Amino acid sequence: MSRNVQSKLWREIRFVLGRVQKKSRNIRKHGYLRQAANENIWHHIFRESFRTGGWKSELRLNMGRWAAGPAFLYVLHRILEEVQPQHVVELGLGESSKLISKFAEHDSFPTSHVIVEHSQEWIDAFQSRFKLSGATSLLRLPLKGKVKNKTPQQAVAYDQIPKDVWAEADLVLVDGPFGSRRYSRNDVMDYVQLQDPSTSFIILLDDTHRTGEIDTLDLIQDDLSRRDIPYAKGHYGGLKRCTVIASANFPWLASL
Repeated sequence: MSRNVQSKLWREIRFVLGRVQKKSRNIRKHGYLRQAANENIWHHIFRESFRTGGWKSELRLNMGRWAAGPAFLYVLHRILEEVQPQHVVELGLGESSKLISKFAEHDSFPTSHVIVEHSQEWIDAFQSRFKLSGATSLLRLPLKGKVKNKTPQQAVAYDQIPKDVWAEADLVLVDGPFGSRRYSRNDVMDYVQLQDPSTSFIILLDDTHRTGEIDTLDLIQDDLSRRDIPYAKGHYGGLKRCTVIASANFPWLASL
């Protein structure tokens, strides 16, 4: 093959590769813009569902980035209003803690709200700005495991959540600890394994657009399916995605 032919061939290859890269960038850009538009829609949906007088009008929630997104808070709000769970366990202290704690303060539910958190610095900073209800208790536990993991046993997790924390929970929120590369936040499996076909349960898992949380979501579904426990599942989100896994008596939670 002559040098001229080789040169022409390489120019054509670089041109094609350039077009492919440009198209790939455009696809990613359009995907991000679509997710951002959905995020704005969820902000509107949440605000409309939350529009009311009384204590709700005074509650200030910071949504997005490291905090819970509007889709997560919207789904949580609907669950609190319509299911009225009595015993809530929350992994990770944050904006959703404010919402649950205010429900406990002003309504008859939940009667118990346990928050598991690892950082004393964050607990102190949070409590300096927000007063939790009497029904809310904070359980500080150290972390174990590593971020760059390969198995569920190696993932970052809270160190030994007591079994009695899970025992009566009818709603579990999973937004902590910070994520692992694989099988992230799989502490919730201790709760899943307590369920059977006769129990009622709701799990709201945040950040299920990420590989680690998708792994854990798969673990939950595999365990329930293996033990013939029927469930409903719904995905919600824009820039961030959250997922509801609920017992079969709550099918409507998959289509909020």
